Amino acid sequence: MERFKSILKGTAIAYGLTFICILLFSFILVNTNLKEKYIDSIIIIISSFSILISSISYGIKNKKNFLIDGIVITLLYVTVIYVVSSILGNSFSMSGSSLIFIVICIFCGIIGSLIGKNIKT
Repeated sequence: MERFKSILKGTAIAYGLTFICILLFSFILVNTNLKEKYIDSIIIIISSFSILISSISYGIKNKKNFLIDGIVITLLYVTVIYVVSSILGNSFSMSGSSLIFIVICIFCGIIGSLIGKNIKT
């Protein structure tokens, strides 16, 4: 049960970071001449960063099963993002950019977990 709570906490950290970064990006987008064609790329970067930091945090605290749990955190994050965006967009289709997003996020979850596991506390 403790492991499950830790995974949920890691996922919550990723969502919190994503929310803060998207708010900052929205502020920048409104107050600059940044072109909207960069939005998808920046969302992928923000999500990847959030998962990376969350997985590092999880790996620091949990030295056992860190790799699998990093992937689980990522999959929970991506699944909820996909379902919410599909509901809002009225489309449950999977595109090439969706697959790229998922692969990049899983990669960041794995790398973050490895970094966190190797940080000495």
